[in-house]
Amino acid sequence: MKKSRGVTLVETLTIIFILAIIMETISTIFVSGWKYYHRESALIQTQDNAKFVISSLTKEIIQSSSVLGNRNFSGTTYTSGTQELIIKTPSLDNDKNPIENTFDYIVFYLEPTDSHILKEEIEANAASSRTNQTKTVSTMINNISFTYLTPDTPENATAVTVSITSAQGGGGEVQTTTLVSAAKLRNK
Repeated sequence: MKKSRGVTLVETLTIIFILAIIMETISTIFVSGWKYYHRESALIQTQDNAKFVISSLTKEIIQSSSVLGNRNFSGTTYTSGTQELIIKTPSLDNDKNPIENTFDYIVFYLEPTDSHILKEEIEANAASSRTNQTKTVSTMINNISFTYLTPDTPENATAVTVSITSAQGGGGEVQTTTLVSAAKLRNK
């Protein structure tokens, strides 16, 4: 009968080396998948955010009767320009129908302390179903630009073009989405 001799040092080191290669391959695949997942999730978030912001702004612009050059909201004066938009829009009754010759005012602007935050401030007429409020539209803004289709000043604009770039970090990279939309003002 033969005596079994066990595993040699060379065989043990060979097995450890092969297992190390297998573990490295598995961890590389796992890390790549994790980065891909987070990168794609961030891209989807930026796309959804940009679509939401463009949709919200376009809806308000289409319903508005005019762009204002400047207006004071709660002690702060805003001026329509490349990064601020002030619109005059018909007030709405409780059934969401326009109230004749009664207006609400809305300003869209980037938060002064954090330029990634887009705010909407509403100054509503007392007869309006809208309420005076300031709300955050988005916290993922990388850039916003308003262009007024007009011969000279924003006050004469017949339409507004909005360009929005939304950004979000994911998978070790920053994902961005840029959307552009043009909206014609009501009765212009």
